Amino acid sequence: MNLSYKIIDNFLNKKEIEEIHQTIFSDNFAWYIASHQHTVSSYDLKENKDNNTLDYFQFCHILYFLKDNQTLVNSDYHYLADKIISRSNLTNKIIRAKVNLQTQNKDATLETYNCPHIDMDENHLAAIYYVNDSDGFTFLFDFDNNIVEKIIPKKGRLLLFDGRLKHASGHPVHSLKRCVINFNLTT
Repeated sequence: MNLSYKIIDNFLNKKEIEEIHQTIFSDNFAWYIASHQHTVSSYDLKENKDNNTLDYFQFCHILYFLKDNQTLVNSDYHYLADKIISRSNLTNKIIRAKVNLQTQNKDATLETYNCPHIDMDENHLAAIYYVNDSDGFTFLFDFDNNIVEKIIPKKGRLLLFDGRLKHASGHPVHSLKRCVINFNLTT
């Protein structure tokens, strides 16, 4: 497998970056608690946990979800995902998209991460848009669970990678929050 990924900084213009940030962190944006059981399969938990795995809850807001092989809108805020993908010049269509918010974890270090996983079994393109500057890396792994890259969250950054790559997020250690929009796209 090609362990390829691409990082694009300042993916959107400053106005768009601020609009997304302000919308997501407004008092009107609803958050839902998700434990690792809702975001990682039991297979991943069993096979991919190691000494650096520190599973911890996060808040989610699902924009699009997949049901019966059909992508459905789940939120009035789906336009946030649409805006990002439309600016990408990708012809890929959204399969799933959600906003993830992780809070500071007193037990986390810059080397701990949630369980390494893939989002879907099907071939797909994965994308992560970083809503805010934070610590709490995005870790990319090879098939043997070796870390191949650690990406620091940077406001306005877009990370594109082969959806078959295992990845995991790290909870912020020094920052209060880490927020991303996570995408699964057609290939």
